[in-house]
Amino acid sequence: MNTMLRLIFVMTGLSPVALTYSALLWENHTAVAIWLLACAVGFVLICGLIVFAVKRVAAVEPLKVAQIRAADDNVLAFIIAYLLPLFSQEALAVNLYTSAVIVVLLALALFTSNSYHYNPVLTLLFGLHHYEVTTESGVTYVLITRRTLNKTNELHQCIRISPYLFMEK
Repeated sequence: MNTMLRLIFVMTGLSPVALTYSALLWENHTAVAIWLLACAVGFVLICGLIVFAVKRVAAVEPLKVAQIRAADDNVLAFIIAYLLPLFSQEALAVNLYTSAVIVVLLALALFTSNSYHYNPVLTLLFGLHHYEVTTESGVTYVLITRRTLNKTNELHQCIRISPYLFMEK
């Protein structure tokens, strides 16, 4: 997966943080609040278009699954990031730059840790679920699909998004 696509996944995952900061800044820094709101909406739209496009043009690869485990619970870690602005409202009033640095560090951590695909925005807005699947050869991948999977034979057509990320077509 190219760097730009990973960055878009990270920024989409952090878009609720931008929405929270936008609400907190609306009264005193309206221009910044509008910019954050536009960025959040823009990244969500771009991510949705990319998911749609990838499903249309990417080649299907076989994925023989031996085990499936729901991985949507991994997105709960994002809630901490979404709530950070609420706890730092007083700090935000004092220093907007410190808050920006915290968000940038969080984005870098997501980008470099390969956690970019665990994204609650994909689940809430696009109905996508995350699963950890283990193939018959023992390799573990993350699978993103709209369906609820319970059995290994339920997968039909999958496309590879990155070395360890598949999406059901």
